[in-house]
Amino acid sequence: MSSRWHDSDTVAQYVAGTLSPELLDGFEEHLLECDACRRDVRLGAAARIALREPSPAAAPAQRRRQPRVVGIVAALAAVLLVFVTTRRAVETRRLGAVIPPAFVATPLRAPTDSVALLVDRGMAAYAASDYADAATLLGRAAATDSSAAVAFYLGVALMLDGQADRAVAELLRATQPRTNPYASDATYFAAKALVRAHRADSARALLLSAVRDGARDARLGAFADSIARP
Repeated sequence: MSSRWHDSDTVAQYVAGTLSPELLDGFEEHLLECDACRRDVRLGAAARIALREPSPAAAPAQRRRQPRVVGIVAALAAVLLVFVTTRRAVETRRLGAVIPPAFVATPLRAPTDSVALLVDRGMAAYAASDYADAATLLGRAAATDSSAAVAFYLGVALMLDGQADRAVAELLRATQPRTNPYASDATYFAAKALVRAHRADSARALLLSAVRDGARDARLGAFADSIARP
């Protein structure tokens, strides 16, 4: 991991909530792997909370230290809870990140077929990154067209439109038969959709099953390995 994050200013800004949005994601991903920075964040957050407590000067001597100790313990617990939640969110975001597969403008259906008009409009929306419109149009086309090509791009459009569960169903449909040219990509993106739907175990099982069945796409095994990491 890059040493760019190992400075007290970055930790202080993160704890204070003033770290710039451009650096925030990178630093939180760094926290997943750096025990030293996680320790500094916990201590920094605890110190900020403890320093906000009223001075114990007016309290009875036997109770002076108790509020500060309790405050620090509570702060540490709160920071740990926030960190675990953040870690899970960052990990899901990282594993579920996708680069939309490019669409090469080749006919998916015969040009005289009326369904081809829906497909063409859907793929034009997809190419323009209008995934909501693409999902609507390709969904209408899929009611008649059961091809793996339409199911694949419909599944990716649904996933990028935030409809992960529906995306899984379409992408799994695009994996069959295994000999179709979209099967490998459909398996990979179905696993991405499962991660986004918080079903990482199912994603890993799908990937390993494809590898056992002889899939030669190196991405599948590598993605399964990345999901298995703690």
